[in-house]
Amino acid sequence: MANELISVLLPNFNGSAHLKETIESVLCQTYENLELIVIDDGSTDSSPQIIRSMREKDGRVRPVFLDKNRHICYALNRGLKEAKGRFIARIDCGDQFYPDKLALQMEYLLQHPECGACFTLVDLIDGKGTVINDKEKIVYQRYQQPNRTQTQWLYYFIHCGNCLAHPSVVFPKSIIDRVGPYDMAMMQGEDFDLWMRIALEAPLHIIEKPLLACLWDTGNPDKISDEAKDSNMTRFFNIRVEAVEKLFDHITDQQLIRFFQQEFRNSGSSSPLELECEKGFLLLNCFQDCPYFHYLGFKRLARVVNQPGGVELLEDKFGFSLHDLYALNMEHMYFDSVAFNDQAQKNQELASLKRQLEDQARQRQHEAALRTNENALLQNTIIAKNHELAAIRESTSWRVTAPIRKLRSRSPERRPVIYFVPSSDYGNLGDHKIMMEIRHFFRCYFPKFEVREISCRHYEEKRQELLCQVQNGDILAAPGGGSIGDVYLPYGEKYMRDMIQCFPNNQIIIFPQSLFYTKSELGEAERKNTAAIFDSHPDLTLALRDQNAYQEAKKMFRRTKLMLIPDIVLFSDPYLTKAPRSETGLLMIRSDGETSHPQGWNQELEEICGKYAKKIISTDTQKNYFIDLENRETEVNAVLEQISASKFLVTDRLHGMIFAAITSTPCVAFDNVYGKVFAQYQWIRDLPYLEIAENPEQLSDKLDRVLKAQTPVYTRKPLEDKYSELANAFRV
Repeated sequence: MANELISVLLPNFNGSAHLKETIESVLCQTYENLELIVIDDGSTDSSPQIIRSMREKDGRVRPVFLDKNRHICYALNRGLKEAKGRFIARIDCGDQFYPDKLALQMEYLLQHPECGACFTLVDLIDGKGTVINDKEKIVYQRYQQPNRTQTQWLYYFIHCGNCLAHPSVVFPKSIIDRVGPYDMAMMQGEDFDLWMRIALEAPLHIIEKPLLACLWDTGNPDKISDEAKDSNMTRFFNIRVEAVEKLFDHITDQQLIRFFQQEFRNSGSSSPLELECEKGFLLLNCFQDCPYFHYLGFKRLARVVNQPGGVELLEDKFGFSLHDLYALNMEHMYFDSVAFNDQAQKNQELASLKRQLEDQARQRQHEAALRTNENALLQNTIIAKNHELAAIRESTSWRVTAPIRKLRSRSPERRPVIYFVPSSDYGNLGDHKIMMEIRHFFRCYFPKFEVREISCRHYEEKRQELLCQVQNGDILAAPGGGSIGDVYLPYGEKYMRDMIQCFPNNQIIIFPQSLFYTKSELGEAERKNTAAIFDSHPDLTLALRDQNAYQEAKKMFRRTKLMLIPDIVLFSDPYLTKAPRSETGLLMIRSDGETSHPQGWNQELEEICGKYAKKIISTDTQKNYFIDLENRETEVNAVLEQISASKFLVTDRLHGMIFAAITSTPCVAFDNVYGKVFAQYQWIRDLPYLEIAENPEQLSDKLDRVLKAQTPVYTRKPLEDKYSELANAFRV
């Protein structure tokens, strides 16, 4: 790696509480050829003394003391003037570089000289240095961005605003010569403005691993940028409008055509006046989710009509008259009092929601304490059941019937049996489809097997019968799904544990599962219980259905055999309705403890979906009644038929997404609380009609993509090898 000098810019104003830790994180980089320019912006605390002290310890620290506070852009531009390095890095007071951050970024930049700026993912920390990614999930997810093309970045910035952490960047100093320094008129959003200017000139790149700990302490008044403040939010939206206006002011004709021609009203536009018209229409029509851009579009078209031939050009080539321009003045473009009042109401609703969430947190803590007690009782029950089992096997009747069982095990007429414990009889249609595909799996691979199910409702009454029926050579299994964890402990895993302990001499296979234990005392206790019980069995195979669960299982189990296999529903044959697709969109959103989204977001999603379909129907794969075996296929096929006949599906249900896959239905999926939806998406990410979204702001773009994409007939062929691997686990 070429040893190019990096100039790290650290603006500081009264940041003495965290200044030393921030400086030390820079000086401890594995990439040592750097200078740290600390621009003290007129601090009145002990910051100057700390900076001088760090300078004495390490000559790479270069202090720049400003005589008065002029805010961050002035400080950064002063730092750019002082910088001697070919590359510029940034850090804010309170943030911390991970040791190999600069080394990894420089490695990429030197290999890709065309890159205009290189970023990283971030962890969020509080003022004590504690990682708070889960606590600040909305903010954290905003910074978890994939790599995009220049065009895609420009559209994202305009539609969604900033999503790149300023202190994570490293860029060549030469890019500033091309696009200009920080805009000192901006008190906030200076990085957003710079990223858009760079994206016009060069590609952006994200190293997709967290290399920066970013201070997110909204209670800290010394934080240079605090987006949580209401006043800053107002400024943020104003600056966003200003930044977009600058973008369209400075974009060249060639850049406009390159990045935005696909959205042109007239694809053949090429003259300066035609392109000015296109800018106006882009701002009016392309960014419908950003109505505050409409005024910018109106202004540009107003300038066009005052140009010689402007009126005629708009009429002839764009079908836009002066009367159309006048009609725009009937909309709120400067200040919308209704919207302002709506925002105030939303702030009140947000405060109310926060109080509700706090009440719920207290309630869940109480429930966790109760469940801890229940767990103790459960352990006592398991011990009692084991004693009961031992008594049965020591009983006279068990010894007397032993020869009969031995003869039955040798009987050539008896088919091999696989017992599923516990199978679904509750209202989750995804779990019922799992059992349907398990039966399909055995028809394909082991047609001589007899499949018997013991349902959750009937396990206790069938348990004694099961102990007598199971013979040597029979296999016991648990259906796939999300049963392993403390979320649904009273149901699936309770019976799964009992089965494992009751049949130590039979092979046991657990079909593809998710695995999730909450970060609580109860979750940790149950995690240890599960590991001990599973590892006690000499012939237990556990299939995990996603990489996250598989890696966690490798840490958790020592003896249990592990496999990585897709959800068994993906073994399905394609399901296609004969009826044409309707203009109806389906919304399938969870309302239980697995949802990762705030209350009330259904309405937001419904409003967005309503732009793409004549009718929106809310449905679910969860029914509020028990479903018996004889009704299973009818119930499941009814929802498959509904999905297959719909225009699209928006869901955070795992099997909602999978049902869309096997029906070739355009679908946008959100994740659940522990990531099983996105994790399972990795198996089917090549299907062009499926997309995942992290928040409602991405939904419109994702729907556009899936509705335009091809919808080939689903096939499990790409996954066939994995299912063959599962079949090979059976000793038959």
